[in-house]
Amino acid sequence: MRKLLLLFTVPVLPFSLATEYLYARTGVLKDLFVPVLGLLALFLVSLGAPEAGGLLKFLAVVTSLVYTLRLLVVEELLGWVFMYYLSVAPLAWLKPEQMLMYLVAFLFPLSALTFLLLHLKRLAGTAHARAVSGTAEYMPVWSFLTFTALIASLAVAPAYTFFALYNVVASYGLPLALLILLEWVLWNWSGFKLFSAVLFGRPREDFRYEDVGSELAFPIFFLLLVVFILPLF
Repeated sequence: MRKLLLLFTVPVLPFSLATEYLYARTGVLKDLFVPVLGLLALFLVSLGAPEAGGLLKFLAVVTSLVYTLRLLVVEELLGWVFMYYLSVAPLAWLKPEQMLMYLVAFLFPLSALTFLLLHLKRLAGTAHARAVSGTAEYMPVWSFLTFTALIASLAVAPAYTFFALYNVVASYGLPLALLILLEWVLWNWSGFKLFSAVLFGRPREDFRYEDVGSELAFPIFFLLLVVFILPLF
């Protein structure tokens, strides 16, 4: 039963379809779906590392590739976070004995990014990428934290996510490593393409810019700091 729940929380096709179905129907909790799903996954993995056979590992790679391709057309920022989680989380099944730390590595920055985007959604009424642009000029703290959370989520060195992903892939052959490298390039392309206009585009005159307050900025800053200093230990 625990492994079955893990297949929904660390989604692998066809179970990921049920995860998508639940995501689309969670109403007001939809925006917090990734942090909540991730916490449930961490709880399940903390009870003991699951086992993964060859078929499950194959499905994990296929799932990651399918959602990576779907990620390229997402234009809603919180929707991008969810789709990215569906792209990167399945790879944890390639090395289930390291699943706990792999998930921790990605959930820290993805959760930080989620709460930052909720601040933007409160201001704009939507988290669509075209709703606002040019935040770097008028919301420097929010923009700095968002950019940092983004590169940490995208497994860009020296973030811990980079090393967590490398440790999972390193024990496999060159063909899989090249496939994951291609996915990594697509993740980064989609992420920077989507967020660049929000952060660095022309500011809108009809938008009320409001930077993030210290009550949110400091917890997120220290959360992201952990992501970047963990590789030192």
